[in-house]
Amino acid sequence: MKKSIMLLLLLGCLIGCAAPSYQIDPFPAARQKEQIIKAIVPNGSTYDDVINVLGEPRARKPFYRAIDADEEWVYILDKDLKSTITYDNQSPDFYVLRLLFGNKKVVGSLLLPIVAYSY
Repeated sequence: MKKSIMLLLLLGCLIGCAAPSYQIDPFPAARQKEQIIKAIVPNGSTYDDVINVLGEPRARKPFYRAIDADEEWVYILDKDLKSTITYDNQSPDFYVLRLLFGNKKVVGSLLLPIVAYSY
């Protein structure tokens, strides 16, 4: 009895150690159905400017997080989205815009990615 329990524990440890490590996606459902749309929004654009370019309904109030090219979090807009979108980069004109509205992900050919999640 003790040997079979020890054997099961050893087997469990071996399986656990051999399992691949991976990061859990916090938004798996949204990423499965995302659509890619290209949009260019100038630096200093407000939330309303972004909405006008994207054509998304204003009823949705996503939460924006700006990240730099190395995927580091650098800036967060408030949930009311009354903040102006700005960045500190070499190019004064444009930045990379990545927005996720539910199942839609918007990618612009700019410099600083901005990720928006609908809560």
